[in-house]
Amino acid sequence: MGEDYRHDRLLDARCPLGRPRGAAAAGVGGSGTHPAVSAALVAGLLAGWGIAVPVGAVGTYLVALTARSGARIGAAAALGVASADGIYARSPWSAG
Repeated sequence: MGEDYRHDRLLDARCPLGRPRGAAAAGVGGSGTHPAVSAALVAGLLAGWGIAVPVGAVGTYLVALTARSGARIGAAAALGVASADGIYARSPWSAG
């Protein structure tokens, strides 16, 4: 009853206000996630997306086109832009 009892007691501990602490607050063994983890994940995804979006005339045009016409049209336009960029990038290599 020694150490196992103390370990179980620590996992089930609650603060004086009735909120879970320790493993219970972190969601260890539970089905939910901690709100701070979810918030950090969303903030990281938004920051990464903001850095990855190309800034310039063509990128701005693609964002506006996608907002106006929908995701399918925007994806097709972005694929066309990427193809044109690839052809331009390859032309000096193929010229020698």
